Amino acid sequence: MDDNQYIFCWREFGLPVSTVFFYDWYQMRSTGKFFAIGEDGKFANTPAGALINKLSLAFYPLNAQPL
Repeated sequence: MDDNQYIFCWREFGLPVSTVFFYDWYQMRSTGKFFAIGEDGKFANTPAGALINKLSLAFYPLNAQPL
């Protein structure tokens, strides 16, 4: 991976849901999965994705990189 490909993962705290997304600026699209446990206790594995556009860029000094 490089500066044009990113993996984002997060977990919801109020809901039993976790998410993994891969953003590819070369192909200008994202793809990912939502994983959840429904009210009936069954596990759900839902695909997701979209075409994407860059709307802005941010540049940081070397001594002030974001976490």
